[in-house]
Amino acid sequence: KYRVVVMDLAGHGHSGMNRACYSMQGFAEDVRAVAEAVGSKTLILIGHSMSAEIVAHAARLMPERVIGLIGVDSLDNIEYPLSRREAEAMIAPMLDDFRKESRTFVATMMREGGDPAIREWILDDMSSAPADVALETMEGYLFEYVTGATARVFDDIKVPVVCVNGDLWPVNLEANRRHIRSFEVITVAGGDHFLMLNRAHAFNQAL
Repeated sequence: KYRVVVMDLAGHGHSGMNRACYSMQGFAEDVRAVAEAVGSKTLILIGHSMSAEIVAHAARLMPERVIGLIGVDSLDNIEYPLSRREAEAMIAPMLDDFRKESRTFVATMMREGGDPAIREWILDDMSSAPADVALETMEGYLFEYVTGATARVFDDIKVPVVCVNGDLWPVNLEANRRHIRSFEVITVAGGDHFLMLNRAHAFNQAL
């Protein structure tokens, strides 16, 4: 039923790394540029993790085209009260040794006992990212929570939002529904932050 277009954001995958700034708004403009390039008039935007916020920004740029948003293991609590000090503390260890500390950080997002090959691929792939791009992106994402900008983005969105999440972390439905007009969660049992890889069949059915 659907045409699926998969994109690498700037500084990610095979896309270029010549940006002066990597921001949530800039990534959203990338999504809009791809939508315009492929000519789709009706869009459902899907974003994993941080990208659920990026597609929300993109939906604000294309209100006449976006009919729904899907987050993948994301939007646990868009009101999450993250302080500046806490955000800086999350980033600080990676400033000195990005490869080592990013592996430690990402490992907390996965369950023990899964396929070791998938686990190692995820850890190696994410820790191999260009440190400057990854850290600037992470900082921009976290500080939208610090300033409350994450919730404000969703205040402007009129389309339904559905998350397909693992059950590693709870979702604060009440907080999210204060800002999202229609918000639902489909939970994949046994899934973690990378459920599209380690619970692929169940994830695909839910999606």
